[in-house]
Amino acid sequence: ELEQKEAVLSRNEESIKIVRRSLFFKCRFIYRPVQIILGVLLFLFALLIFISLLLSNINKCIHFVSIKHIFAQGNKTLPNPIDIIITWTGKFYPVSYIVLSLLLIYIIVTSLFGLQQLGIWYFWVRMYRFSRGRTKPQAILMLSSLMMFIVVAINAFVYLLIPQYSIYGDQYYASVNATVIVQPCTQYVTTGITSIYLILFLIYLF
Repeated sequence: ELEQKEAVLSRNEESIKIVRRSLFFKCRFIYRPVQIILGVLLFLFALLIFISLLLSNINKCIHFVSIKHIFAQGNKTLPNPIDIIITWTGKFYPVSYIVLSLLLIYIIVTSLFGLQQLGIWYFWVRMYRFSRGRTKPQAILMLSSLMMFIVVAINAFVYLLIPQYSIYGDQYYASVNATVIVQPCTQYVTTGITSIYLILFLIYLF
């Protein structure tokens, strides 16, 4: 047993020496500030996603229309920062596609990172761990299944996070009366709000 521990310590010491001789370790004082700044920016971006999603859902609850018009809303009272930004970038092709792609890539990458760090659990029992060179084939298969569920969830998530852009984007329509008025297409309608519909929507949402 002591020999095994000594062998493990020797391997760890050799690994530390290899890392210390690497160029990546020698340049740590250069990339470390960049790493910190990037981490802060990604945290702020995640916070922006949370705030936008929260404001969008609150706005849906306040101005709920009916079950038949589940994606329609009443008057807009709360701003959705991400929806406003992506809809505005739709005027400059293809900036909106780039921003939307970065948003979806961020969600998928963070989901994968979370699964890699936490592993796969069944209630309180850890079923599989993810580590380089030691991951079981069953764990990879389970990870693939979870990724399919994540992609399906993103389809509904996009409608909640950026409702205006996902439904109409930067489209306009012309209403012809005495004069031609060009207005943006929107999912906002003016109808009364009933309490029973609001309760049903809250049950559907949560």
